[in-house]
Amino acid sequence: MTFPAVIFLMATTVAIWVLPRTWAPVPLLVGACYMTLGQGIEVAGLNFPIIRLLLLAGVLRVLVRGERPAGGLVGMDKLFLAWGAWAVSASAFHDSPGATLQFHLGMVYNAFCIYFLTRCFCQTEEDLYRLVRVSAWILVPVAAEMVFEQLTQRKLFAVFGGVPEEPAIRNNRIRSQGPFAHAILAGTVGAVCIPMMVGLWRRYPVSAKVGLAACGTMVLA
Repeated sequence: MTFPAVIFLMATTVAIWVLPRTWAPVPLLVGACYMTLGQGIEVAGLNFPIIRLLLLAGVLRVLVRGERPAGGLVGMDKLFLAWGAWAVSASAFHDSPGATLQFHLGMVYNAFCIYFLTRCFCQTEEDLYRLVRVSAWILVPVAAEMVFEQLTQRKLFAVFGGVPEEPAIRNNRIRSQGPFAHAILAGTVGAVCIPMMVGLWRRYPVSAKVGLAACGTMVLA
């Protein structure tokens, strides 16, 4: 890992541990939006980019503090567990079971940690609104950096590694990538967040407008 990435990891890990429960998801969002997948460690052939390390820090916090999802284990939790078990066991039916198992373990790890940490940290409707409001503002720098790519053909997130210094160009048009693995993913993040921003409109119109502007910019860039 580069020195900036190490500092980023230390700061966000500390934030996960010291912030109140309702604000604990914020460092996870920051890690997902402001750090590339090129920074991390490898353990026994398994890749742990910074976002996975932050998820591990979140799991350790929950276990140490005894934090639990509201309402205990519900039906959706059981369905999620069943999905994870099937995703792992289904690896045996692929042409390359070992490589597929490794990929599926990473996928299930990501999904399980994100889902159950969100269940632990967001226990009320207001907690959920707060998380979406924070997401709206967190996406603003990402959108601004993607505009920067359009104007300069340089990527600020390249300093962390994992993304090339120059954006891709197709049909004479720059495709901004941001910190994500591909330009399509960058646009997808903006697109899937748009409905959440619409949902904020009645209660938090300012945050909704900011979020919609950021998401729309990401899609267009």
